[in-house]
Amino acid sequence: MKTMNIQFKTAVIVLSGAFTLLFNNMAVAGSEEKNTNTAVELKYAGKSNQQPQFRLAINDKSAADYTITIREDNGDVLYSEKVSGQASKIYQLDSEDSDRIQGTTFEVTNNATNITTVYKIKNLTQTVENMIVSKL
Repeated sequence: MKTMNIQFKTAVIVLSGAFTLLFNNMAVAGSEEKNTNTAVELKYAGKSNQQPQFRLAINDKSAADYTITIREDNGDVLYSEKVSGQASKIYQLDSEDSDRIQGTTFEVTNNATNITTVYKIKNLTQTVENMIVSKL
């Protein structure tokens, strides 16, 4: 009976180790597929006159043509332009209401390969209060 319990425990440990390795490899493979276009990058650049700004950088050495489209959450096109090769530009979203900025998308399409990279804007507001007590 004890031998059977030891064999069962050993089998459970081996199987759990195998599943751990299997799911770790699947997670790594899934994360590699998400970001296939490293030539395009969008970052939050801060605010100017209380309006959010975003820096879009295209680092394509092949000098391909790109179409940049900025859309509201409802699908309306706010701005569209064509650029080629390596480009870096700051876009400012002018809106009195921060809820209108929520859900805005930046779509960057490589016209040669027809691959589109989409970035969606989400506004996260947090209030942080720190209280420090120091000994004098």
